[in-house]
Amino acid sequence: MWEFFRKFGEEQQKAIENNYEILRTIEEHGLGDRKFFGGDQTGVAEPVFGMVIHMLAPMEEVEGGVSSLKPVASHACMPGSGSSANAL
Repeated sequence: MWEFFRKFGEEQQKAIENNYEILRTIEEHGLGDRKFFGGDQTGVAEPVFGMVIHMLAPMEEVEGGVSSLKPVASHACMPGSGSSANAL
């Protein structure tokens, strides 16, 4: 994620896309069919990944344009999931 802050222009956009891909992989393989990373209960991972997801939009804004990437929401941070990340 931090590579974004060291890149400029097209490389910075690639860094954003890489961040989205990493989050998709974590959600697919880290969560699976579970509601939370820890199974049935929230833990530290939910608010941390919620923060990471919410940092992507400002990164795109700083990059200077409207992203062509579609918004992605982790189901661990979705309203009604009971996640502690919703309280942040």
